[in-house]
Amino acid sequence: MSSLTIIFIVIFLLIIFLMLKGQPSKVKYDERQTIIRNQGFKYAFGTIAIIDLVLFFLTDYLNLKIKPVFLLMVPLLTGLIIFSIYTVAKGVSHGFNEKKNKPATIITLTLGIIELIFAIIGIVGNSNNWQNFVVPVLLGLSLVIPGFTDLLQLRNDKKTNKAEK
Repeated sequence: MSSLTIIFIVIFLLIIFLMLKGQPSKVKYDERQTIIRNQGFKYAFGTIAIIDLVLFFLTDYLNLKIKPVFLLMVPLLTGLIIFSIYTVAKGVSHGFNEKKNKPATIITLTLGIIELIFAIIGIVGNSNNWQNFVVPVLLGLSLVIPGFTDLLQLRNDKKTNKAEK
């Protein structure tokens, strides 16, 4: 794993810490949100299980040499992306008592875009070593998807607040 990827992971964890620091101790979801989020967890877990099974088959039966970081991170980040997409599409990515944090949203989106750009440049420039860049692509997507959707929700909330006045 490149040092740039490690830096992005540390920054990502720092953003999560800062976002959770300002939040109430317990995010509250209504019953509908809880049911939909649980369904999202099921889809994410199923995705992780299927990808693990495919990777197991590729490494064990086809003797394909895959790096351990790839084996660990691809299923996890793919499950995270599936969960993010599902909860955002259903409109339950935030609890009803949760305040949306615009600076953290912009930082998350910016870091995801930067990570995607560096990963795509790495894949194009070094196509023989593509495994080194799949994890940064997934990490970038796992930052861009929630960041972009939170930004859209902030914009929609602003329009709604203006319309109510």
